[in-house]
Parts: sequence; C-alpha cells; structure tokens
Amino acid sequence: RYFARATTEAQVREAFAKAKKLGLDVFVLGGGSNLVISAKCFEAFVLEMGIRGFSRAFEDEKAVYIRAGAGENWHAFVERTVSLGFAGLENLAMIYGTVGGAVVQNIGAYGSEVGAFVHSVTIYDASKNETRELSAGELDFSYRHSVFKDKKDWVVLFATFAFARDWEPNLSYEGLKKAVGEKPCAREVMDAVMALRQRKLPDPKTTPNAGSFFKNPIVPKAEYARLIEKIPDLVHYDIGGARLKLSAAQLIDKAGLKGVRREGVGTSEKHALVVCNFEAASGQAVEDFARYVSDTVFERFGIKLEPEPVIVPAHPFFHEGE
Repeated sequence: RYFARATTEAQVREAFAKAKKLGLDVFVLGGGSNLVISAKCFEAFVLEMGIRGFSRAFEDEKAVYIRAGAGENWHAFVERTVSLGFAGLENLAMIYGTVGGAVVQNIGAYGSEVGAFVHSVTIYDASKNETRELSAGELDFSYRHSVFKDKKDWVVLFATFAFARDWEPNLSYEGLKKAVGEKPCAREVMDAVMALRQRKLPDPKTTPNAGSFFKNPIVPKAEYARLIEKIPDLVHYDIGGARLKLSAAQLIDKAGLKGVRREGVGTSEKHALVVCNFEAASGQAVEDFARYVSDTVFERFGIKLEPEPVIVPAHPFFHEGE
C-alpha cells in the first residue's frame, strides 16, 4: 500500500519516520528474488533498498576489503570482484538479489556461504535512530540465517567483504570439482558455477520461481539413522557435532513430488527443490502448493521442510499441532 525507494541513508531515515507517523511497520525489500507475496494488499510500508556503491575500503597483510552498497546487484558485484582479481565469492555467482539481501539471508551455494567473507556491516538502527558498524562476529551467521532475521529494526546500508590474499578454490561440492579440474582460477570456478546453475535451475525470466524454496533440514544423527531405513541412499552432509544436514530436494523427490503441478504451481522437473509459478497463479496458490509439499514430506518421512523465501504477510508456515 505504501512504497518508497531509498538511495541514501537520509532517505532510509525519512522512510522510517514516515512509517511511524502512519503507524505502519517497515518491510525492507532487496531485489524481491526471495519473496512470496500471498496477499492482494500488503498493509505495510515497503522500503526498497537502492543504496549503491563499490569501493576498496582498506587492506592488510591478510586480505583486501571491498565495501558495497546494500542495493548493489549481487551477481554483478561477484562478477566485478572476480574480474578485478579479488577471489572468494565465485561459488556464489548467479544468485539473484542484492548485496544487502545476501547478507541478511546468509546465502550459500556449492559449499560456500557469504557470512564467511563478511568483515563488517554498516546498519541503520531504527529503534535508536542511529547508524553504526557491526563486526562479522556480531551478525550471528548460521545456515540461511543472520541477526537481521530477528532484529527487524536493523537495516543493512553497506557491507564490507574480505578477500584473502592466500585464496584457495572451494571445491567441496563434488560436481564443481569435476567441472573445473586441478588448480582452477576464480574465473574458471565462477564460470563453472554459472554453467551448473543454468543446467540445473529454471530461468526465472521464463519460468517464475524463487530458486530453492525449502531449506535443507538439519537433524540429529539418531534421526538420520531412522530415516536411512526408509531411504537407503539418503544424502547427508556432516556439519559437525551430533547433527547432519539432509537434502530437501531428495526428500521431495522420494515423496514423489518432483515435477508435480497443482493449480498452475509445481516443482521443477530439473530440480525438485524449486517451486515454479507456471500459469501466473496467485501468491496464495504458490504458498498453498509449498505447504502441500511440506505436509507430504512430513507425512512420508516425519521431517518438516521450512521455506527459504520470505512469505508476506508473515505467519506460521506450518499448521498448528505439527
């Protein structure tokens, strides 16, 4: 219902002041690539972050530090850093969205997460009407999570990334390792990542989708032992401690839901984890289908799949009692 686009810190402050006068919450929007709108009218003050900027902040014996505005296109930022000889983010190429959104979501792909490269973030704290700098240690990064998921009054204005001088390619993802061979440069890794994504994922320009729709579930090892009796080839990733990360895509596939469609919405035939809007269905229809997938996987395997995109208006994704 209300919308503003901020390209400066002053405009961010003005937007929050305006929203306060209207008695509305502020919903901060990045590129919109990780968003499902399930209501016909969203009763909030939507603030699109358009702050740009790219600069070499400083350097030391360990790394070079690049500062970027929250409104910078993420993929363009990755391409620019790699082309300038700053390696590190290449595994995260071709992820749609903005720099600010990447930090908030702690995006990850092919064995890498953006939180590992964040040095610091400049934020606007609306609750105190002040701007301040936060170190990476204050951002509570974990799988698809950062402190900004909890601190709704904190808005990312700029992020500074560390590019190590002693860079080594991250080839922990087996498919990527096979694609690049021995001792690739960052550009070769980035090109391989882009090729893999284009091959495995539908193009949102032709098939509307929000990328991976569900988070990979993290379960106790005892739960894994139970599941492997039902799924002998169950894929898992050791994350340390007494827990393992499972493949949401495999669970959806094993539940017989890969390529299934209902009311114009369905999972991609290329990748079970991607929910696509094939027939200009409503946001509510997208959410309903995602809930159907989640419920079906729960019924089959006792595992809850949580959505990765932000769903607005916000409400619990799972039915009460589950």
